[in-house]
Amino acid sequence: MFTRNGLVRPTILLDGFVRGTWQLQQKSKTATLTIAAFQLCSDSERQAIAEEGMKLLRFAAPDADAYHLIVNSIATEPCRKKSTT
Repeated sequence: MFTRNGLVRPTILLDGFVRGTWQLQQKSKTATLTIAAFQLCSDSERQAIAEEGMKLLRFAAPDADAYHLIVNSIATEPCRKKSTT
């Protein structure tokens, strides 16, 4: 979660837990948000990430003509939710 210089990387939260990192790049008039999820996400989680990602893109790069969103998983295991029984 930290860079070599001690900076905190931008993170994504799902249900209050850090579930990945993101990086924004802008070249010319195209803004690209790349999300790297730590765990495989369900379809609904992926949809929520995509919706919030597009909001972030439009906020962070209001002058862009094109927006690209890339959601990758860097894990092979699905998300495991804790049981409350």
